[in-house]
Amino acid sequence: MNRQQLSQHIEEQCGKIVSCFKYKNKDYGGNDDGFKNFREAAKRWLGDDSYDNMFKTLNIYADKHLIALSNTGISGAEVSERLIDIAVYALLAHALY
Repeated sequence: MNRQQLSQHIEEQCGKIVSCFKYKNKDYGGNDDGFKNFREAAKRWLGDDSYDNMFKTLNIYADKHLIALSNTGISGAEVSERLIDIAVYALLAHALY
C-alpha cells in the first residue's frame, strides 16, 4: 500500500467511524447527557460518576473489543467492526477529556 492508498483508506475508515457513532449514539446516553451510560455505570460499579471513573468505565467497554481481537487475531469475522468500535470509544474518551 503506497502513501496515497493509505491516505484513501484512512479517509474511508473515518467515514465508517462517523457512521458507526451516529448509529450507536442513541445508546451512549440521553438527549441531555451524551455520557449517561458511562455516568450510570461508573456510579453503579465504581461508586461515583467522577470523570476518572467514567473514563475507566469507557475503557472497560472498549477493552471487550481488544480482548476479542487478542483471542481471534486479525482473522476473526468481526475485526473491522471491532476496530471501528475501538476508534469510536477513543473519540468518546477524547470528548470526555
